[in-house]
Amino acid sequence: MGKLEREGAWPMGAAQLNAILNDTVDRHYCRPAVMCGHHETDFERFDESVQWLSDDLAARGVQSRQRVGICLDGGWEFLLAFHALVRLDTVVVPIDPFDEASAVAAGDLDLHFIVSHRGEDCLLEETVEAMCGNEACPMFDVSDEFTLVAVSEQSPLRIEAGLLLDDVVGYRFWPAAEVADRIDGLREDLDLDTGACAAICGPFSCPSVVFLVLACAASGSCVQVVPSFGDSGTAWDEMAAGEASVVFAPPLLMHDFVRVADSAAWGSSRPRMVLPDGEVLPEVILRRRGLRRQPHTDRPVYEFGWTNGYVRRSAQLRPVS
Repeated sequence: MGKLEREGAWPMGAAQLNAILNDTVDRHYCRPAVMCGHHETDFERFDESVQWLSDDLAARGVQSRQRVGICLDGGWEFLLAFHALVRLDTVVVPIDPFDEASAVAAGDLDLHFIVSHRGEDCLLEETVEAMCGNEACPMFDVSDEFTLVAVSEQSPLRIEAGLLLDDVVGYRFWPAAEVADRIDGLREDLDLDTGACAAICGPFSCPSVVFLVLACAASGSCVQVVPSFGDSGTAWDEMAAGEASVVFAPPLLMHDFVRVADSAAWGSSRPRMVLPDGEVLPEVILRRRGLRRQPHTDRPVYEFGWTNGYVRRSAQLRPVS
């Protein structure tokens, strides 16, 4: 009997993807679901917020199997909007608000709507301009805090529910069945359960973050949102306060975390470091991704060992001391 079965974890199924939170709330309603700084929200309150937003989105015309982009920098707002769209059985398309290429690529997907946060309207305007050019798109306020952009509301295009995730060179469609399999794999590989806490520093449009968020929801694990701005020392302090068992961060920030987590103070409680491709450290993954670790007697610098020297020469990355 596997670890998940022993702990009575929910067996994922393709048809149940939009019911992840409902099931988790029934079993772990008082467990922490999201942590932002010192503020903690349990699954019951989080589920209520998700339901409120999904009801408002549905009232504005968002329907099952529509393609809906989510253009948010991250944090609590992303988690709330993402789960609301999953609950509505839409095809969710995370868009990086800082990556124009991501927005341009999303413009070829014939999206019905885009969801953003009102505090990020400047980023949303740039994204809409990159996707739609000079064409004016209606915008609506939703649930007091969010903005809904009707890109192509009447488009007849409908596909099965799932995710459209940025695969660097373009967006790849993940049917609900494949998403469920990926979630089950992450729960097993990362030992996600009701006692686990996954610290996520973004980017939230990254496929691995999306899968990790869903895996935490299915497992009753807490997601700790860590701001990636500022130096890595500040981000590490935020993360360490939540006693994280899993860490997800961009490559540059991850190298700093690896150095800090290598200290004797962490010992056996060191979090499992997860790189943006979803792989788990240590050394074999560093080599697989083209990273070369410096000797412990050397100064704490990590280098990219690019396999193609014609693309770019090795770049030194100096962690914050």
